Amino acid sequence: MKKFSMAILMAITLGFLAAPVMGEEASVEKGAKLFDDPALGGSANPTKCTDCHIGGEGLEKAGNRENLTEMINMCIQGPLKGQKLGEDSVEMNALKLYIKSL
Repeated sequence: MKKFSMAILMAITLGFLAAPVMGEEASVEKGAKLFDDPALGGSANPTKCTDCHIGGEGLEKAGNRENLTEMINMCIQGPLKGQKLGEDSVEMNALKLYIKSL
């Protein structure tokens, strides 16, 4: 019984340690992919960020704005016809990292 309990404890511990590795993280690369994804924000139309901002055109200064989250969601809800992203979501953070990298 003691070995069984120890095995369960080790499995739980390893599960907690592996969780951050298995979880998705925001990155510039992920942001670039999302920027070119027509399904961003659950959009059902073929429009994507790169249709208006080819290669990030016009967003060079956007990364310095305090309301970048608001601007991103405005585009997602407007031209993309999608649902806004959560302020602290991986997707939002990845998009902000990508835009700031331009």
